[in-house]
Amino acid sequence: MAAALGLALTAAVIGYSLWEGLAGDDGPPALKVEAWPPEAVAGGHVVPLVVRNDSHATAAAVEVRGVLEQGGVAIEERRAVFAYVPGGGEARGGLVFERDPRAYALRVAAEGYEEP
Repeated sequence: MAAALGLALTAAVIGYSLWEGLAGDDGPPALKVEAWPPEAVAGGHVVPLVVRNDSHATAAAVEVRGVLEQGGVAIEERRAVFAYVPGGGEARGGLVFERDPRAYALRVAAEGYEEP
């Protein structure tokens, strides 16, 4: 009985892996960056980030840029690199600003990645 259950689970995993490989999207990673409300910390303000990948393709060394703007003028800029964002997954991190981001317009975007 246990052997039959093990065989069924193994066949299911192999079948799913084959289906995922054949039906998967061959396009580039589809990265979206979401910024959460800033938190005051010693020496500045952290803006927590979530980078989501809506594609099946994996992205490595994902560079995210955050800019504080006032009247269309960049006041402060920060970058973060996410080592790995799996297909259909997410990665979390943050940007550390000297100024309080709540006093400015914040723009965040993924600017580049590597294919692993």
